[in-house]
Amino acid sequence: MALPTTIVNPGTTQTINSLQNGGQNTGANSHPVVWASDQTPTVGSVNMATGQVTVGTSSVIIVAARTGVAGNGRISATVVNMGTATIYIGNTSGVTVANGFPLPAQAAMSLNTMSVIYGISGTASQTVGYVETY
Repeated sequence: MALPTTIVNPGTTQTINSLQNGGQNTGANSHPVVWASDQTPTVGSVNMATGQVTVGTSSVIIVAARTGVAGNGRISATVVNMGTATIYIGNTSGVTVANGFPLPAQAAMSLNTMSVIYGISGTASQTVGYVETY
C-alpha cells in the first residue's frame, strides 16, 4: 500500500499520511509480509521537507540537523545535484573538494543520518535540491 505524497513547493513541509495496517506488496519481486495475529504494525506520521540550496566554492549547509517525530530524528535525506558541476558532500563544515564525497551533475544520493549535510563545489552557483523525511 503506497502512502499518498504530494510535494507542492520547494521549501515547504508536508505530512505524509500514516500507514495503519500491514499489507502485502504484490510486485513481481516482492516478498510476502505476514503479521502475527497479535501484532498491529503502525508507522507514525512522517513529515517531509523539501528545498533548494546554492552551493559554491565555500562549504554550505544543504540539510540542517533534524529532530524528527517524537525526537526520533531524520529518517532519510535525498540530495539531488541539479547543477552542471560536481558537488562534494560531507558531514562537517570542513568538507572540501579533496575530502568530500563526489556527487556528479544531475545525480542524486540518499542518506540515513540525523547529522548536518554540507556541500561544496569547485564551481560557483550550483543548485542542489533536497527532500528529507523526519
